[in-house]
Amino acid sequence: MIKNKNFGLIAGSFLLITVVFYLFYSINNKNNFLINYEKPKASVPIYSSQPLAIVGDLQRTSFYELLIGREQNDNERTKIIYAIADENPAAFVILGDMVFDGSDSKDWEIFNSLIKPITKKNIPIFPVIGNHDYWGNNNRAMRNLAKQFPVFLSTHWYTQIYDSLALIFLDSNESDLTETGWKLEHDWLIKTISIFDTSKEIKGIIIFDHHPPYTNSTVTSDEVNVQNNFLPAYYNSKKSILFISGHTHTYEHFFIKDKNFIVSGGGGGPRVKLKSGNDVHKDLYTGVSPRPLNYLLINKESDGIKITVKGLNKGSSKIFIMEEFEIKFNKEEN
Repeated sequence: MIKNKNFGLIAGSFLLITVVFYLFYSINNKNNFLINYEKPKASVPIYSSQPLAIVGDLQRTSFYELLIGREQNDNERTKIIYAIADENPAAFVILGDMVFDGSDSKDWEIFNSLIKPITKKNIPIFPVIGNHDYWGNNNRAMRNLAKQFPVFLSTHWYTQIYDSLALIFLDSNESDLTETGWKLEHDWLIKTISIFDTSKEIKGIIIFDHHPPYTNSTVTSDEVNVQNNFLPAYYNSKKSILFISGHTHTYEHFFIKDKNFIVSGGGGGPRVKLKSGNDVHKDLYTGVSPRPLNYLLINKESDGIKITVKGLNKGSSKIFIMEEFEIKFNKEEN
């Protein structure tokens, strides 16, 4: 009887501790940070003949990932950043997952060291938030992120203007946003696209987020939340021409419902293989997987944009062109 009582006390104490810990963890990881969702930071137009440079998933491979055989791409990651700096872009877009653990200040120190070739040239940096950037304690992760990029003190989604292109940056981490925040972002996107669609100064709209609505990855899958929350506005827009995501550590190019989609998660995260067969999305890029590490350049032209995809093979130092294509503006709307 005494043993049973002791066991009951121990079990009850363990249960109480578990509940308390869960409540504490939930409170400290449920986005208690203040976000003014309704007042995004004002845009500063960028007028330049130089391209936009875009890269996704710069995070290092963790110790635990290395144990299960995932690759580390430190050398290649550095080479990609130097190559981007040498392009002298008008702006540098990061598609999320800048670090492995957003709550770890040491990871951000490594990130700052990595992007010095960019910051030394005072190239503007426009990031979106990846799932790894939220990792760990959310409050700590968001403090680290906002310290790095002050735009996130006021909002998780914002716009920039590049010549006559409207650039929209979204937070696709539904589970890390409050339900209210997710709805506000949805409503904001609809309103923002409507404004750009009717603006005489805007010829095309490009949307950036972290999670791809479509992918053939063997590790991740289509992001249904992005399909439901972001794509209706993208498909219905008169001027939207391109949706760019990261997250999947590869390169993919889809043309679905008369709209272009690019997945560019080749900044240094461990690369993934892609599915094949009849049940996959038709990929306009036909290279085998795992594909080269990669980054994008977007040049604004008079009647559209030109996308140049640059690659770097594992273990190589030679940057090469993987793919080039153009997307025309909708003439009826311009």
